[in-house]
Amino acid sequence: MRLNLIVGIVVGLILGLAAGWYLGYTRPVMQANRDARKYLVNMEHDDSMMVAVAMAAIRDLEQQRSDKAKELLARQIGMYYVVYGPPNNPKKRMSEDRMHM
Repeated sequence: MRLNLIVGIVVGLILGLAAGWYLGYTRPVMQANRDARKYLVNMEHDDSMMVAVAMAAIRDLEQQRSDKAKELLARQIGMYYVVYGPPNNPKKRMSEDRMHM
């Protein structure tokens, strides 16, 4: 009788540890992988937009339209600073703590 109780406790403990490991370790890892894939897709989109802007600026420079190229590049810099700008910018869209995750 006592042996059955000990075996039951040990089996229950092993099953509890296995279930805890599975739910506590594998689920967050899968979520992190999904988040990383999503981030890479967004990064690829951002990179392709950066290339399009750079190509347009190069075209403008080659055609001796430096003012238009400066305007195009200045707009991109301004958009960057609206999102990530200096720490004291009240119009900034992303907070300092979100940038350091």
